[in-house]
Amino acid sequence: MAINRDINDQYLDAMGIQIYRGKEAIEPQREALVEAPLETMDMQALSKAVEACVQCELTHLASQKISGSGNTSANWFFVSDKPAKNSTGFLSAEANQLLEGILLSVNEKSQTVYTTTAIKCSQNERPPTQDEVACCNPYLARQIALVQPSVIVILGETAAQQVLAQNLSIEQLRGETHTTNMSKVPVVVTHHPDQLLNMPSLKREVWQDIQLAKTQVLN
Repeated sequence: MAINRDINDQYLDAMGIQIYRGKEAIEPQREALVEAPLETMDMQALSKAVEACVQCELTHLASQKISGSGNTSANWFFVSDKPAKNSTGFLSAEANQLLEGILLSVNEKSQTVYTTTAIKCSQNERPPTQDEVACCNPYLARQIALVQPSVIVILGETAAQQVLAQNLSIEQLRGETHTTNMSKVPVVVTHHPDQLLNMPSLKREVWQDIQLAKTQVLN
C-alpha cells in the first residue's frame, strides 16, 4: 500500500532526515501563495503569509523575514529597502535611534508610526531583481491599505526606486510628493538613516523632507 507523501515526510522529519523537493514540488506552493486573497487579509494573516512566502529565490538566502511593525492606524508609514543586517527590525539600532530623534523634531513618536520594508527578506548577498521586488509589492500594497496612512516616507534611494518603479536618483526624487500604483497616499522620499550616520551633513535635507511629509499629515 502506498504511503501518503505527507505522512512519509513526517517520518523522515522525525528521523532528522532533510527532505529535498525539486522544482515540481515548489511550484504548486508558489502558485497557491500567489493566488491567496491578500485583499481579505488582516495584518496578522498578512504577517503569516510573508513568513510562509516562497515566491522567489530570496527566501532561500534570507536569515529572517520581517513583515512590519508599529501602529496599524498610523498617519506616518515608513518604508526602508530591506530588513537591517544583524537586527530584528527594519533598521539597525543606531539608525532607529536617529529616526526617533527625527520624529521627535516634528512632535511625533516611534510608537505612532508604522514601519516596514519593500523587500521582506533579510539578505545582503545581492540586490533584489525586478521579479523579486514584484513578489513583495502586493504585501506592501496590502499593508498600506490596512494602515491607511496620511503619508508614506521612503527611506533611501534603493527603496524609492523599488516602490516608485522609477530609476531616478534620490536627488531627483526628493523635494516633492509622489504617488504609486499601490495607493493614492502621497509619498515623500528622503535619505536612509544609515546614510545620515555616515554623512551628518545630510540632516538638513532630511529635516526639509520630514517637514514636507508633515504638511501631508496636517492636510
